[in-house]
Amino acid sequence: MSFHDDWPKMPDDSDFDGKQLLSLVRSGNSPFHGVWDINLLIREIEENLGAEVIDIPIIFKGSNNYVSSYLQSL
Repeated sequence: MSFHDDWPKMPDDSDFDGKQLLSLVRSGNSPFHGVWDINLLIREIEENLGAEVIDIPIIFKGSNNYVSSYLQSL
């Protein structure tokens, strides 16, 4: 079991810069393709919160960062 997730790659195998995720996903170029269904996540957020996702400004440091940040806040 890995202690962290690998940083996602773009379809051309370059590192994802963390920007314009929503645009990339909507155009079929998700850096998470085959690993994480971002469209499903967005749809669930919109349906369950009655909101519309209009932008995802930036992501950084991979998913392990989110767990670490959450645990630090406890």
